[in-house]
Amino acid sequence: MKLRHLSALAIIIFSAIFNVNAQEKQVLFSVEDTPVYASEFERVYKKNLELVKDESQKDIDNYLDLFIKYKLKVAEAKALGLDQKTAYLREFEGYKKQLSANFLSNNEVTENLVKEAYERLKYEINARHILVKIDENAPEDQQKLAQDEIKKLRGRVIEEGFEAVKKDIHNGRTLFAEELGYFTAFRMVYNFETAAYNTEVGEWSQPFQTQFGYHIVQVNDKRENRGEVTVAHIMLTDKDSNTEPAEERINDIYKRIKQGEDFEALAKQFSEDKSSSNKGGR
Repeated sequence: MKLRHLSALAIIIFSAIFNVNAQEKQVLFSVEDTPVYASEFERVYKKNLELVKDESQKDIDNYLDLFIKYKLKVAEAKALGLDQKTAYLREFEGYKKQLSANFLSNNEVTENLVKEAYERLKYEINARHILVKIDENAPEDQQKLAQDEIKKLRGRVIEEGFEAVKKDIHNGRTLFAEELGYFTAFRMVYNFETAAYNTEVGEWSQPFQTQFGYHIVQVNDKRENRGEVTVAHIMLTDKDSNTEPAEERINDIYKRIKQGEDFEALAKQFSEDKSSSNKGGR
């Protein structure tokens, strides 16, 4: 890589970038005939100044040296074609979507999604799934293998049944075959939720992808949403330190509740479930 124009003139230009009247198009240096402007360096330096903890990197000469090395590495990466690799482009596209989601809003799409969620929340789905786990940014050849695997598993589960396939493949690391119980909208990632709600009871979906890998889902049941229930409990255990059996103690607490004592207060006092006792058993 050729680094040009970093001379006494460049130093003068660099010194001038903090002047409010400095020209926006002043060239600080060039990398392979591509100009790097003083205004860009000024913006980056000021932006990162408060974030840098290493005092040596706050020194403007040292920072300039780091900035030059950064530009050289970027140019070298482009020359090697790294910016055209599939994994990079996929990850870059993901970042674009994440950033744009905060600024772009289509009112029609939003309204349709609200209506969709409202309709889905009326029902609960009981489902099971098979997952071939793979990173969503994995290379294309690995993605293809995972796609082929989930297609084969769909054929097997239709022919052999879920339990037989689960017994054969489930390892809890790369292959999963799980019962999911009942769920409704917003309980699963959107792609999974959509596949479940679009699949008829008793049927297996076509393969689909989420950030976890490739799935197929079977809907066991669909019912009207019964809502949610908040429960509280008091838990006692038979420990060596307790002379009275847990069953006798819980029956005594039950009698006190029936006599009108406050459940929450009794849970805080007696429950041995420390994750819920301080919240009144909830």
